[in-house]
Amino acid sequence: MKKTVLSVLIASCVFAASASATTRKVPSEYPSIQMAIQDSVDGDTVLVSPGVYYETINFGGRDIVVTGTDPNDPKIVGYTIIDADGDGSAVTFENKETPAAVLTGFTITGGFGTLNTTVEGGGAFWGGGIYCFDASPTITRNIITRNYGPTEVDLMTGQGEMSYGGGIAAIYCDPIITHNIIRNNTGMIGGGMILYIGDPLVSNNIISDNSSYIGGGVILLGGTLINNTITRNDCDAGPEPGIGGNLYAIFDPQFGRSQVSGNILCDAVSGGGILWQGDMPVDLFKYNNVWNNATGNYLSMNPNTGETQYDGQNDRTGTMGNISVDPLFVNPMNRDYHLTFESPCIDAGDPQWIFDEGQIDIDGQRRVHGSRIDIGADEYLGYVKPVAVAGFDQHVLVPLETIMLDGSQSLFYDPCSVKTFRWTQVEGASVALSDPNSATVTFTPEAMGEYAFELIVADDRYASDADRVVVLVGANQPP
Repeated sequence: MKKTVLSVLIASCVFAASASATTRKVPSEYPSIQMAIQDSVDGDTVLVSPGVYYETINFGGRDIVVTGTDPNDPKIVGYTIIDADGDGSAVTFENKETPAAVLTGFTITGGFGTLNTTVEGGGAFWGGGIYCFDASPTITRNIITRNYGPTEVDLMTGQGEMSYGGGIAAIYCDPIITHNIIRNNTGMIGGGMILYIGDPLVSNNIISDNSSYIGGGVILLGGTLINNTITRNDCDAGPEPGIGGNLYAIFDPQFGRSQVSGNILCDAVSGGGILWQGDMPVDLFKYNNVWNNATGNYLSMNPNTGETQYDGQNDRTGTMGNISVDPLFVNPMNRDYHLTFESPCIDAGDPQWIFDEGQIDIDGQRRVHGSRIDIGADEYLGYVKPVAVAGFDQHVLVPLETIMLDGSQSLFYDPCSVKTFRWTQVEGASVALSDPNSATVTFTPEAMGEYAFELIVADDRYASDADRVVVLVGANQPP
């Protein structure tokens, strides 16, 4: 009985909090965003109309939503601007905010950073655009651009001002950073962002054209970097050529678990595609496309000597679904990083990735359109080439049993279009297929051994890549 009463009381409190939530409008009710925030309590919404707001804002520990009028409209986001005008970080979370503290629908610009003397053994400016310290907010559907942390430091003497995370700095926290465009930011360490110890989730963002001395796009020291497009970042902001053009990742348990999956890392202007330090577990770097990065795609650093090694044995291409090929963007010179229908990133992401209804890409479109998730922030919509599915490998104990191969689960964009199937034996003693041009075929092996077949399917426009199935006949372990 007590448990029932307590549950009712809790539900009543939640309902009361929800019912009393207030929407505070800027500028019609408040002249500045910060004034509206200061009047807010948990659960409130600060609704900001398009305009340029020359101010810095601090959530002050409030779990509130601060939003533009339409975060899903890039034009509205582009015209709803928080400009710090060089006065600290444009947006600050530093009082244990939770994921219920949401920043969405803004262009964040003009940030310089927040001085923090508690990390890295001395004073440095962190988070030009967004400064997140010991807090875990949600940062989604923003444009974070042209924030400039200081980069004038003498590497020999240490004199000068140092900055970490030109666009975003997340320190000792677990923010959710999704569906943002993070570009043209500068910081000495981490041009686009730095994730410093914690378990942040960074997904479905476009991170491009940022500059630093170390880690032009992203520096990752713990957290998950999944399905982002990270491109054209550089390490030219220092006194000499830097390293880690698109990504600098440190794999060390003391910083937390780092995972890099399903990202496009391409066209770094300098510093390489990914520089990693530590022991990178094979299963924590998978299904990425690392291509055409200046000085090398894969770089590793010896923690004892500081020596950097380029590609060669560091190259992860061909392992755990990692590829290295032109992603075939629509128009990268004009920052159009959508995939064309011939992109090798389509249906090339993690096959174990589980789709939940409501998951979306950078454009707000359904995250999985084909047979599996695409690599990068954009999910291609439209015609997709057929995908052959030859079925599961099989094991039978003795010969002379009829075996069926089933390709009926192959994917066709238009289920009513022309469908063709072509089965080919590629390994084992020759067998007769019942009908090599049908979705399902049968054969009868006369001897023990391993038999392999490939299936190619086609519609009236394109043929698929081959899919392979293996049949083991014999009293051995199944393939």
